[in-house]
Amino acid sequence: MEIENTMSKKLVTITRRTALVLSAIAIVSVVVTAAFVSNYIVHQTANITTSPGLGVFSCDPATNPSITLGPAITSYDWGDLQLGQSKTTLFVSIANIQGSANQFILSQAGNPAPASDDTSTTANSLRTRNLEAGLSVSWNFEGLYAPATSTMLSPGSHTQCLSITLSVSTSTVGGPTAFDIAFTSYSTATG
Repeated sequence: MEIENTMSKKLVTITRRTALVLSAIAIVSVVVTAAFVSNYIVHQTANITTSPGLGVFSCDPATNPSITLGPAITSYDWGDLQLGQSKTTLFVSIANIQGSANQFILSQAGNPAPASDDTSTTANSLRTRNLEAGLSVSWNFEGLYAPATSTMLSPGSHTQCLSITLSVSTSTVGGPTAFDIAFTSYSTATG
């Protein structure tokens, strides 16, 4: 009887130790997982708006400069981005869908895009609104049109396929956000 009692106590001791070790492992796993998950910004969604007479369409950058316009785009979901990451997965062409007037697309000292409510006098066709601090949006306009800082869109014409990049700084506070990307046109090449 005493042997059974001693073995039973040892078994209980081993079971308690095992339970404590497994609990410690589970706690460490949760903390490590939380650290990794907290480094992600989830559901980065952009609403896409334009000036009257402009349309924004999907495109394939591999076909520049002779692109075929895809469907119109009014929103875009970047998915998950890790802190410090940049993602270039939105490809658009801006089209003049207005009947008779020329429109100009400009990019002057606007990479990354200024906020739509920016009070500066810098004309820029790529603007953002409600963008969380630490996030930025940029495009490759200068790379496609350099040395020009503008391109004229006659009625029915469109830009080359532009790459739009969302960047997340390492100091951004995580969490889902929705913001606006506004494409603006001007009546002259200088805004």
